[in-house]
Amino acid sequence: MADALRTGCGPAEVRRILVRQLAGGGSDIIRLATAAVAVQFLGLATGPIVARLLGPEGRGQMGLIVLGTFVVAQLAVGGVPVAIALLGAAAGAPVRDAFAPYFRRWWLLSAVPGAVGAGGVVIAFRSADQWGLLALAAFAVGALATWQFLGAGLLQAEGEVRHVNALRIVGAVLYAGGAGIVFAVDRTTSAYVVLFVYAAAGWITLVDSWRRLRKPTGDTAVCVPKESVRRVSRSSYVTGVNALSSGLDQIVVWLILGTTWLGLYAVAVSMTNLSAIALRNLGAMLLPRLSAATPERARAITRTWLLGALIIDVAIVAVIEALVDPLVRYAFGSQFVPAITCARIAAIAWGALAYRLVLVSVLQAAGRERHASVIEAAATVVMVVAVAFGVHWFGLVGAAAGLGVGATLCCGLLGAEVVRLRRSQEMDLDLAS
Repeated sequence: MADALRTGCGPAEVRRILVRQLAGGGSDIIRLATAAVAVQFLGLATGPIVARLLGPEGRGQMGLIVLGTFVVAQLAVGGVPVAIALLGAAAGAPVRDAFAPYFRRWWLLSAVPGAVGAGGVVIAFRSADQWGLLALAAFAVGALATWQFLGAGLLQAEGEVRHVNALRIVGAVLYAGGAGIVFAVDRTTSAYVVLFVYAAAGWITLVDSWRRLRKPTGDTAVCVPKESVRRVSRSSYVTGVNALSSGLDQIVVWLILGTTWLGLYAVAVSMTNLSAIALRNLGAMLLPRLSAATPERARAITRTWLLGALIIDVAIVAVIEALVDPLVRYAFGSQFVPAITCARIAAIAWGALAYRLVLVSVLQAAGRERHASVIEAAATVVMVVAVAFGVHWFGLVGAAAGLGVGATLCCGLLGAEVVRLRRSQEMDLDLAS
């Protein structure tokens, strides 16, 4: 609260924000998880359409472009979204006031992933038909990815769960509808057409998200200092980049096996990452809540959300394991049957990857973002090596197993760090009393 007062927000406004952020933790967990399930079901409807439109090779081509631009965008923004969520929640002011000096710089930053993506297409797919349109689509997707990361931080800072849920669903609906129209009109389309549909849906959603943010007042006194943004961004860089689940495993698969096998692997991942979607929402909203809470309240929130996240995670993985075989066979078609065993293993791996997102939020809110970054960096190195060896010896199944090795290691180490954190907090409270 002291940080919020220093930024110029009055005590009444601070109390209002804190009450809004701390109330209804259990119901917000349910809302976030429900929205994630809705988005995944829309994805399951869109995935087979896109897969049948493009085939394994075209699906791999599209997946590589989206993956590559998103990785570059993550590297470009680093820990900035974490800084926005933490510092924006503490400021208590409209984020369009708190970060007003940064928006022009972020627009310039968004051009970097777009340009890198377009250049990568020119190099990798120069021999493909209509490579120029592919490059243009890659630029649009790269710039979109940058603002999706930044926009998520802005929404998290204001703690509006209903806006986060609505926007995720709106984006998925727009993409599903656009892909369905393309499928009805032309069933032999190219990857660039689907990429333009994807980019258009994303940009429409971003414009809507901007409108949902609290109106700016023009008060320059509430601007977050550059030094604070720089400090939090640097200490949160690795976890902000989300290195372990950034798609490095897919890049390794592409480098070793090629685009067609990447298409199969991408389908397996798209069907099994529901737990990550759900728990990413939880972790994103947990971070500003904990940063604005008192130590006693933070402990209670942590217990509730960690338990709720674990229950949701286990339930989702169990459902995926039961449904993955018929979904692949009947929704995606016989071309994608080789991805079934890989998808079963990937579901478990993504369960661990998902839970780590909530653990990271707990550590970031407690000021231990550097600890979380070191753990994730080490686990990422282990994961890349394990995936490379796994792909070489066991193909797609080995890739999923290697991902699971890195995810389990990271989740275990983060869990141990959270236990140490809770013990130190309990000691501090005992001493204070």
